[in-house]
Amino acid sequence: MVGLVEIEEGLARILVPPAEWRKGPNSADVEVFYNPTMELNRDISVSLLNTLSPRRVLDGLAASGIRGIRFSLETSAEEVHINDRDPKAFELIKRNIELNSSDAIAHNMNVNALAMETGFDYIDIDPFGTPVPFLDAAVRSLSRKGVIGVSATDTAVLCGAYPKVCKRRYMANPAHNWCMHEAGLRILIGYIVRIAATHDIGLRPVLSYSADHYFRAYLRVEKGARKADKALESIGFLDFEGLSWKEGREYGPMWLGPLFDRDILDSMRVEEHFGTKKRMEKMLEIWKKEADMPLCFHESPEIASHLGTSSPPMERILGRLREMRYRAERTHFSPTGFKTDAPPDDIFRVFGHN
Repeated sequence: MVGLVEIEEGLARILVPPAEWRKGPNSADVEVFYNPTMELNRDISVSLLNTLSPRRVLDGLAASGIRGIRFSLETSAEEVHINDRDPKAFELIKRNIELNSSDAIAHNMNVNALAMETGFDYIDIDPFGTPVPFLDAAVRSLSRKGVIGVSATDTAVLCGAYPKVCKRRYMANPAHNWCMHEAGLRILIGYIVRIAATHDIGLRPVLSYSADHYFRAYLRVEKGARKADKALESIGFLDFEGLSWKEGREYGPMWLGPLFDRDILDSMRVEEHFGTKKRMEKMLEIWKKEADMPLCFHESPEIASHLGTSSPPMERILGRLREMRYRAERTHFSPTGFKTDAPPDDIFRVFGHN
């Protein structure tokens, strides 16, 4: 492989092919060895691993190896495995391991076979598009209390732009409205939980979010049939009516439980060398506030349009709701969205509708 350039991310130096990178996912016919728009994703994963302290770690679809090499340099993981079935990627991974004097172990295998053959405390699945083909083997090979980190860039499918594909791929009916990003993330989590339950494995989200062009979910293993049954109790359906929602039959199945573990969020640290330090600090602050908030969020422009009025500033919306003794917080799903336990009529009052 010729014409490589060296870039820095975190504490790692990585050789990558030169490319014109754009915001969002690249085309499937491009050799995606390094995507700078996913740096936030990788910074968060490094912080989370330092909180969880897994011993054996697998970066299953590694491309350039940037995530796995950062795990080996920036976390306490004792054994880091970096895998890609593409021979060109495998050769690049080996060069990058050597460049960083890392003791990570490179593999050139099908990730499903590698996971089932070895077993890990943490497995990272970050594919182009859907993670579905890799989930069954990954959850089965996790250790007790192990964690799986999953990215999905097929957000258009999960958000309802292609409902037939969502039904076929995730066995769920997606919503295509103001709440589609939260519903889509919850469909992804619900699918992973259901896959795990078929093997008597319970999974519980510890950190799940939507950013840029992807969804990301981290789920912790709670093994045993009873734990699997307990996890399935949080799978359900929603009906969206106007500007609100209720448990129903139309959209889902999806995860209706918490998206975050507050204790883990409180333990996560943003390192000075993170390239997305300021953005990650802001997201952590929002996640901590919305962690205990009710299911789903409201979108202020949607409410204003429905009422035929203008939307108040966000701080005024939150302040008025709190004055009315309701809980109210921003949500990371939308800069103009908020979560609250106030009923619709009282929310409308905040917008000047009596």
